Amino acid sequence: MRFVLRILFVLLAMGLLSMSVEAQDPPPSKQQVNALIQKLDSDSYAEREQAIAQLKGWGKPIVPYLFEARKTVESEEVRTRLDRLLQLHPLGLTAVLRGHTDWIMGVDFAPDGSKLVSVSRDRTVRMWDLNAKKSIYRSPPMQTPLETAIFTSDGKQMVVCGGNLRGGLNELKLCSAANGEAIHSFLGHKGRVNRVRLSPDGKLLASSGIDKTIRVWDFATKKNLVSLRGHTHHVYGVSFHPDGKRLASCGRDRSVRVWDVSLGKQIQLFKGHTEQVIDVEFSPDGKHLAGACDDKTIRFWDVTTGKELRRFLGHEHDIRDLCFSPDSRLLASASYDQTVKVWEVSTAAIPGRSVSSGILGLRAE
Repeated sequence: MRFVLRILFVLLAMGLLSMSVEAQDPPPSKQQVNALIQKLDSDSYAEREQAIAQLKGWGKPIVPYLFEARKTVESEEVRTRLDRLLQLHPLGLTAVLRGHTDWIMGVDFAPDGSKLVSVSRDRTVRMWDLNAKKSIYRSPPMQTPLETAIFTSDGKQMVVCGGNLRGGLNELKLCSAANGEAIHSFLGHKGRVNRVRLSPDGKLLASSGIDKTIRVWDFATKKNLVSLRGHTHHVYGVSFHPDGKRLASCGRDRSVRVWDVSLGKQIQLFKGHTEQVIDVEFSPDGKHLAGACDDKTIRFWDVTTGKELRRFLGHEHDIRDLCFSPDSRLLASASYDQTVKVWEVSTAAIPGRSVSSGILGLRAE
């Protein structure tokens, strides 16, 4: 809760949230919206386009009605048109940060919530001041494109990774958060390192790579403790459970796997994806698991049952990285569409084909 309030205070300080006392037209009724939704199945192109234009004009107040209709409509074409309308109405998209010159691959909040780090295919690390809404610094370009950056628990250091698909070059470095300078390099992976994560106690570092392995490192000694094998293609996302004993992973083989770290064995397998799964994250309360797919959606599961609870739509390109806020109520996502979206998880409490909308958007050119 304190994390959410801190973000709200930041937005208020930046003048991004406001209260309006101006008179406004009453929102359309459910009956009015449903009448137009019926026209989305019309044989007349002109009638369909007129209905779409009117629904777009009504904006966010009709989103609950669109959600409800999306669950019951039989026509696949109408469902597709409703999906497009829903993607036009992210709730409270408020801010844009500019600076990167290529795809943004990863983001992470500083422990105190005042800063955000991002890494890009432009080979640079950028540190953002969320209060001032601007870049604090841009690191010198590294040897290869970058994939992920994470803060250490004290916020003083970061682990940054990346690399090339060919040629064997990679980045897996411990860097200073103050200026982005490299402090140490972890050696062992062959080719690009896709993701890195620290265990909750900060004693272990997990990294995944195109070599189909997950490596677990002793963060203090920098030694490789175990290599987890089972994925049949590139491994992308990794995430420690809050108990520090389990580790989730996902990859190009379309699977999500959960491992017992101490035993070095797989203990759970999630199947069903039709595209590669790029990132996976346990929520800090340990109850949920979020996965980012190449179908531009974020899927949200119950950890105990393995049941998919909801999906988030809104990105216009592949989603590359996910990060929960400390209270498990916010979820940040970074995409090839050069935006970072922050989602309020609780707003998607609609069963089945539910969708949540972003409350904060950051864009880099």
